[in-house]
Amino acid sequence: MLLILVLLAMIALLAWVSYNKIQYARMAAAQAFLDNATRRSLSNREYKLLLEIARRSGLRGQNKNLIYTSADLYQKGLQNLARELLKRQGPEAYERLMADAAFLREKLGLTHPARGQPAISHAPVTTHDIPIGKTLQITRRLANQSDQITATLVGNDPKQLTVELDRPIRITFGELWRVRYAHGASVWEFDTSVMSFDGMRLVLKHSSEVRFLNRRRFVRSSVTNNALVARLPFIQSLQQGLDQAESPIQFAKATVQELAGPGLRLLCPVAAQVTERLLILFELPAGKQLHLVSDIGIVRRVEATEEGYLLAVELTGHKETDLEELVRLSRGLASNSGKMATDQDDSQDQDKVVEQIVAEGRADV
Repeated sequence: MLLILVLLAMIALLAWVSYNKIQYARMAAAQAFLDNATRRSLSNREYKLLLEIARRSGLRGQNKNLIYTSADLYQKGLQNLARELLKRQGPEAYERLMADAAFLREKLGLTHPARGQPAISHAPVTTHDIPIGKTLQITRRLANQSDQITATLVGNDPKQLTVELDRPIRITFGELWRVRYAHGASVWEFDTSVMSFDGMRLVLKHSSEVRFLNRRRFVRSSVTNNALVARLPFIQSLQQGLDQAESPIQFAKATVQELAGPGLRLLCPVAAQVTERLLILFELPAGKQLHLVSDIGIVRRVEATEEGYLLAVELTGHKETDLEELVRLSRGLASNSGKMATDQDDSQDQDKVVEQIVAEGRADV
């Protein structure tokens, strides 16, 4: 009996020692992760975001510290986190996660994924696409947004962006900057760092992670306007040449039910696909006048109804001045009809977005 008690005591002692060893290892790993974050001057929010990225990269225990030096592991964890956030909260929260993740990547000094690896950002453009002569608004990444500096893009070559400032400033090399460029109905936003500076000119790094923000709040007008809609494929087969055949563009009658800046809601018989291009003509009454608006539209959403197909379409073929005129006429139309709402820019504060990211299932190191 005594022997049995001794054996049980030894087993309990071994279990206690093993448990304490595991707890010690967890605490040591957590402390090492925190020490790494402190050395890199990560904020509490950045620390939590990096912890989530490490967790979703499959790293556990002491191995989580590899996230500080491995671009591939960072990319893997960010992709998994981004998919989860996109499904749970939608594209706007996704874009803001990309903003924070891009800044954090720069702060950690991690290079971008190697060629052939899937990219996180789904933006179709980069900073190489900003035309010379355009006006940019730049702010220090961690500064108050009121500290905004106006600059003109005077150089855009494969290696760098060069901007002329509207006033002299003082900079610290290594700090990150946020740049915004107003383009049509949206604003391109990206984070970058300074390569060189001569007092009135900043040379900035290019970025492939451009985010898109709503530029303004558009008035939504409930209308019933006649329209014509035609599919506009880039290439189609012809039975005869254009000199003999009927027009390859076939219009269908439709109705515009809602206007919101460059956004339309159409009811039509065309079973279009999301991202498909359409040629759209629609009437726009303005007082005693009747205007005809013609543009290229991209289908963003399709809903089948008993009356036809409801299409959410974004007009994309216009110039900035065309959009301003359309917005002006739409505002007058909404005001006259008494039916108006505001297309809210419901972008969230970045701190709240990251808190939402880490709120569900925080990782134990």
